[in-house]
Amino acid sequence: MTIVGLFDEIAMNINQLNVVGVQADQFKLLVHFLLVFPLGIILRYLKSPIIRKIYTLFWGLFFMLYLGAQWIELVMAQTLVIYFLRLLRRPFIPIASISFLVLGYLHYDRIMMGFNVVQMMLTCRFVYVGVAAQDRISFTFLDYMSYVFYFPNIIVGTVPFTAYIDFINLKGVYVNMGYSFQMAYKSLLKAILFVAADQLIRPKFSFAYFSTQQWEEHSLLTRHIICQLISCCERFKYFLAFNFSQASMDAGGITYDGQEFCNYRLANYKFEIEFSPIKRTKHWNSSVQAWLQTCFYDRYKQHKSALLLTFVLSAYWHGFFIAYYVFFIEWAIFNEITKQVYRAKDKFKFIPIPIQKVICAIYGQLAVNSTATPIGLLKWDKVYKAMNDLGWVAQIVMIVVWGFFKITKFGQGKRKEYQIQFIECLVYSNEWIERLQLKTLSSEIDRMSRDEKQLVPITGRTELDGLITNSERENGAFLDQSFSKKIQGPLNTLAQLNQHQYSQSESDFSHQSFYSDEEPWNIDYITNNLDSVERGLNCDNSSSVVIALKALFEQIRLLLIKNVSRKQFLYKYTVLALRSLYILGNAMKLQGDYQHAILYYENCLTKFNINEPTFKGKLLIEAGKVCFISKNFQKCQQYFYDALLHYEQLNWRLDIAYVLTQLSRLNGWLKNPDAATIYRDYLPEEDERIADTYFILAELAYLRKDYDAAFQFAEQSIQIYEINNNKEINTNKESNGTPQELKPQLSLVYNLLGILYANTNDYKQAQKYFHDAFQCVKQESLKAAQILMNWGIMQALECNSELAQKGILKAKQISQAFQNKSDLSHRLERNYQELLQ
Repeated sequence: MTIVGLFDEIAMNINQLNVVGVQADQFKLLVHFLLVFPLGIILRYLKSPIIRKIYTLFWGLFFMLYLGAQWIELVMAQTLVIYFLRLLRRPFIPIASISFLVLGYLHYDRIMMGFNVVQMMLTCRFVYVGVAAQDRISFTFLDYMSYVFYFPNIIVGTVPFTAYIDFINLKGVYVNMGYSFQMAYKSLLKAILFVAADQLIRPKFSFAYFSTQQWEEHSLLTRHIICQLISCCERFKYFLAFNFSQASMDAGGITYDGQEFCNYRLANYKFEIEFSPIKRTKHWNSSVQAWLQTCFYDRYKQHKSALLLTFVLSAYWHGFFIAYYVFFIEWAIFNEITKQVYRAKDKFKFIPIPIQKVICAIYGQLAVNSTATPIGLLKWDKVYKAMNDLGWVAQIVMIVVWGFFKITKFGQGKRKEYQIQFIECLVYSNEWIERLQLKTLSSEIDRMSRDEKQLVPITGRTELDGLITNSERENGAFLDQSFSKKIQGPLNTLAQLNQHQYSQSESDFSHQSFYSDEEPWNIDYITNNLDSVERGLNCDNSSSVVIALKALFEQIRLLLIKNVSRKQFLYKYTVLALRSLYILGNAMKLQGDYQHAILYYENCLTKFNINEPTFKGKLLIEAGKVCFISKNFQKCQQYFYDALLHYEQLNWRLDIAYVLTQLSRLNGWLKNPDAATIYRDYLPEEDERIADTYFILAELAYLRKDYDAAFQFAEQSIQIYEINNNKEINTNKESNGTPQELKPQLSLVYNLLGILYANTNDYKQAQKYFHDAFQCVKQESLKAAQILMNWGIMQALECNSELAQKGILKAKQISQAFQNKSDLSHRLERNYQELLQ
């Protein structure tokens, strides 16, 4: 018996369980969906990478044979060919071409949806492999085969190959994945509910009704209402598939993001209420939308034809039915009308914003249901008859509205075609994190882990570990009264340096150029230098600060070597070493090099015994903030908890309250934005930290789109800063008459206010606050670049193209000065290219 015959017999035996009368093909799919969920749970418990890969490959092959055994030879042939194509110098285009050619053959040969659906998902995975091969990502043959036959995504959904490699080998965020299945069971419950809806409701509201006599007897208005209901119910079968596959992915754990199982969502129910067609597109079949963007649009976006290429490939990927192309044309017109209306938004200011959103949501729903009707019918004769029966109303309205704006230029002016998501893309300072939904964009996560570059040459981990290692004996002595008595370090190991390194440094360094033999003078010299560097941290170029700090650190290292036997000075140099590491961490944070900032903070905390409570608490909080910025939420939470425990042991209520606000901020981004409001009661109004608390409250209010509350909290934060600033100005006038400048902390609040005004379409005020935010930044930093980009976007939206171009170009130049390949640089480049068009 052939393998095809064997699996045909297996399918027949399984089909005998079909007691509810579901069609044979549908029952096959249902069996597949029900089995992949428990198989995903088992996969979560497997810890050996080899066993995980073999397990995934076995069940993937099983379901591939069960669903289409007659096509297995074609699948295996293209799988092997594509594996060898990876060896080419530029393998992406050959791999993509082969996979699309095979898909085209199946579309042509099997015009009815059969094995095409499986091949469509295979094509996505093959193209992701091509991207990894082009980027020279190393992987094994077993990695590749288990990914191609990854069983949760046989029918629906896909994930990037690089993310899968980490998942299957339990690397990266998957190291401590845990065994929570709450999200998996939620997705499974939704899938079961959609199965019930698909079997009980959809048959009563089916496109087959278009062929009945009752349909012919209805009026035009009634037909349109029925068409809307049918289109909504038709989506039950798609959400059914999305949720079953999602449940299996959640069960296996590939959706883990380091905190929760919420990555790589296949669909979002906001699709049904979203008024922006751009966001509607992203919410539907989200993994395929991300695949198209990552593998095609993002890779070729420097070419003007990138959007057209993506559109053509998407249409080809769906199939050769004319109905698909009718849908894509109508959807393109719908998108264009949305842009036209958005550009003319000033003409509709008399309509309250909530009513505007309701109108847009209803219009979007009507448009989606009307344009999706051809996909539900597929065959052209049925599509043509349905359009006739509906009087071509949707098509006529679209063309008339589009033509009206095109001919009359109503509200269009000379405004560039900035898309609606520009406001959503406003960058929010160095401490702003993208909305967590955006973490599901696997391309960003893969790129960040793959392409992140060091911003400046710094002392590496190896050198630091050579300098500060685990101590071999305990330090019992405290420093004298001139220095902190609460900071201890592993003093002997600070001096246990490589002897070759010591002798080389001695020959290259002139002692007289830096210090005399009178050690207290050396300590004062270094202390004054550190004071000067720390004061200039927010004003000077941070790269020069890093260079100065490294020079000081090297001098401290040499002094430690020289004074290894003079304990009274050794203690003092230990404090200076600790302080220089801390300032280096702050400088790295300003430059956006969060990885090395965390490294320096960690060395301060782990290589020194710090008993000075104020400094230790500050260090823990700063480390937590940098982890928050770099999206390392798990480590961020641990640092804040350590700080909380530290202050609770001291019973310092104000500091406890401040740490609680930081924890509530983290909690707000991850789970509950309302959690922070109770903590501001701990701080008195005259304490400047209450300004930070109000800023966090404003940020969380913005997250939940409560703009009124966000405005109120942000303004309260500014008032407190200004009150304290005025007190300092009066103090300075009494002492030396020097005026006090705006605090750098205000840049965060002003930037948030700018974003709030931008979201409420008050671009003039937004410009003002972005300008104020920029004035608070004392140096050209990533923060300055981010604020300049926001200001440039506001100028563009106000039709000031020249100023917009200058602002975004300057932001781009600042960002490139750091050689930072993070999301900011890509966003700056995209906005600058938009202005040049």
